[in-house]
Amino acid sequence: MKKIIVKKITDYNEINLNKCVSWMYDWWGNAEGWTKEKVSTYMKASFNSNTLPQTIIAFNENNEEIGMCQITLKDLDCRPDIYPYIANLYIEEKYRNNGFAKLLLDEAIKTARENNLTHLYLYTSHIGLYEKYGWTFVDFVETYLNPHIQRLYRYDLL
Repeated sequence: MKKIIVKKITDYNEINLNKCVSWMYDWWGNAEGWTKEKVSTYMKASFNSNTLPQTIIAFNENNEEIGMCQITLKDLDCRPDIYPYIANLYIEEKYRNNGFAKLLLDEAIKTARENNLTHLYLYTSHIGLYEKYGWTFVDFVETYLNPHIQRLYRYDLL
């Protein structure tokens, strides 16, 4: 496995913000009608030390960003009754299938515990990815995204 460093970022000057904004814009922002400026503002608001949202970034051996995830209070508009979430888990394509998603999830879980959270949710269209990391399938949820029906998972931190 390549040497990867995963850490919570509290200052967007620590990262290549444009790269992370482009990931999110290309992945979901454009499709949801967001401008790059709006995605950037969203990202900047997520660099907190002890309040949500929080952003975790994975870096390669050259200190280049290769992936990210966030802990946020809101992610699924049609289910405002459940929170907090792991959101925007993204790994650059050339780094996928190397276990780096697990490294990001592990750091997010550690961070959530440090923030005294008791559980986390996420939703996805992936089948089999999160189960192998201890997440429990809860239900299918109807979203405004494509695919319309996605899978809701929960991770208990206690």
